[in-house]
Amino acid sequence: MAVEAAQVSVTIPVHVVSRGPQQGPVFNDDADFHAFRQILDEVARDCAVRVYAYALMQTHLQLLLEPAERDGLGCVMRLLGQRYGRYVAARYRRRGPGWTATYSASLVERAPFLLQCFRYIERAPVHTGGVATPCAYAWSSYAAHALGTPDPLLAQPADYLVLGSDEASRQARYRSYVEAPCSRYAIRRIQRALCYGYPLGSERFRRAMEAANSGWEQGCHAQPCRGPQIEA
Repeated sequence: MAVEAAQVSVTIPVHVVSRGPQQGPVFNDDADFHAFRQILDEVARDCAVRVYAYALMQTHLQLLLEPAERDGLGCVMRLLGQRYGRYVAARYRRRGPGWTATYSASLVERAPFLLQCFRYIERAPVHTGGVATPCAYAWSSYAAHALGTPDPLLAQPADYLVLGSDEASRQARYRSYVEAPCSRYAIRRIQRALCYGYPLGSERFRRAMEAANSGWEQGCHAQPCRGPQIEA
């Protein structure tokens, strides 16, 4: 894995993008999506990692995670590769590893950057042309955040909870936020952070993360940028 050796800070959110081997599909049908989400729930618990947002698409997936332990990210991605790989190998009768969880990742500062990543992730199915609106896509965290659909996989960070004093007002404000597309500048900044492994946030945050996590930037830089770049 490209960033397995990265020393991820505890309780710092991490934006992760993982693609299928040779740009091939990760998921072929609803059964694959469902199996992966169930496995993600299991490994997040096993590795003491909170899942804040996700979007599972045919050729790649995006996750927003917060590890409670220093190797939490590496643990999650290792176990995802092993368990979903076994599922793929068994279902499609493939020899060798069924799936390898290669990925790019970026540490994320909280307000306002964490919610920007929420929006970037949950609008990804729209940007890639799969659906017209985020609510039309079944395999993301949007329905939980915007509509209150129960999703036991998710934890809710304070950045989301402060959007409203009750669930209805919080969801309404979040819907308005996500319906307003990210600026081109915000999108490019998120993409650059993922591509090069830069922490996403203020200059002060970036300097603090680079000082505390030696090897983070170099480790992520080993994973090249891949796939289409999302436009505003």
